[in-house]
Amino acid sequence: MNKIDNRLEAIYNALLINNENVNSGLLGGTLGEFLFINEYNKVCLNLVDSNFTHNLLEKVLNYYSDNVFSYNLNYGIVGLGLIIKYLEKDNQKEGYLTNLNEDILNIVKPYYLNNYKNIDLDYMNGIPGIIIYLIENDSNDLIELYIDNLIKENYLEESGGKWSLNSLLNKDDKAINIGLSHGIISHLYIFLKIYEKGFINEKVLSLISKLWSFLQKVKVIPNCSDESYFGTIVKENDKTVNSRLAWCYGDLSIGYLLLKTSISIDNAEMKEVALNVLLFSTNRKTIKDTKIIDAGICHGSAGVAYIYRKVYEITNIITFKECYEFWIKYTIDGFSFNDGIGGYKFYIPDKELRFNWINNLSFLEGASGVGLVVMNYKYNNTSNWDQLLMLD
Repeated sequence: MNKIDNRLEAIYNALLINNENVNSGLLGGTLGEFLFINEYNKVCLNLVDSNFTHNLLEKVLNYYSDNVFSYNLNYGIVGLGLIIKYLEKDNQKEGYLTNLNEDILNIVKPYYLNNYKNIDLDYMNGIPGIIIYLIENDSNDLIELYIDNLIKENYLEESGGKWSLNSLLNKDDKAINIGLSHGIISHLYIFLKIYEKGFINEKVLSLISKLWSFLQKVKVIPNCSDESYFGTIVKENDKTVNSRLAWCYGDLSIGYLLLKTSISIDNAEMKEVALNVLLFSTNRKTIKDTKIIDAGICHGSAGVAYIYRKVYEITNIITFKECYEFWIKYTIDGFSFNDGIGGYKFYIPDKELRFNWINNLSFLEGASGVGLVVMNYKYNNTSNWDQLLMLD
């Protein structure tokens, strides 16, 4: 076995050992870890283990019945629903999955109807994650309620001033979170997905236009490689906050979604800006410039590598291919912890919320996510797990 196969097998074995420690997490727990097991079974073992899938989902359902119930994508019932949609697209169309998804929809709908007017930006923990689940289920009437409320309340006014919610600062601080994971950019993905489905196009085009106008207003031209076009947050009359190179925040994920949107709606100006943002980002390769410390998808090298791969597949620009190869090789060769999982440890908060190098198996910040990206590199396999990261 070569280094890559050894890493993938070690991650797989660690996940199997951990299989009894069940929770409800998609991005940070059992459901996300299942993604790697399912893909490894298919790609490396030529196996579809429907019994394993059924047993795991039963364990997750039992966890829901024994613990505090939530609705969000990250640790709630919507995450389970999105895993079911992933399995259906993976041609695992067992009858119980359809029934379970219908049950989840019936649970989510009353909660959604009571809360969709409470506008927030947080894809992982708020309404945007639920909207994405509803889009996957073609719940057009419920989705239109949300879009109509955005328009009615003018939350996307030209100044962007009403986008004052921010998970990083106090809510009374007039700041706007423009990240993908917890900020306004998840709405660009939502608008794009609705537009691609071909309904209420005029409404979502108007919202895309206003969000694009806002992004143009807060964009700055960077002067050196440790600066960025877009910050993590934007404060009133202050455009100077730089951002890391990552999936969660910054130029790379914003540029990617602007590129995808510009192609779908045929906006040449947006496409030019997106390519400028993305091309400039390829100059950032040091820890100082990127803030990349570990290999995780969220804010590490695997997530950066995967986005550059996606951008290259869209544009066929060789610079992006070279950047993908740089970051995927860094992900494979740059980490070798003897006590890690497949050689990987992750610089994230521990139980006392202190940053440390720790073992982590999760999809977003841990070994299973890194494994999925590395597997994609080694075997060039196609899958739809990237939809859970708004990268499809």
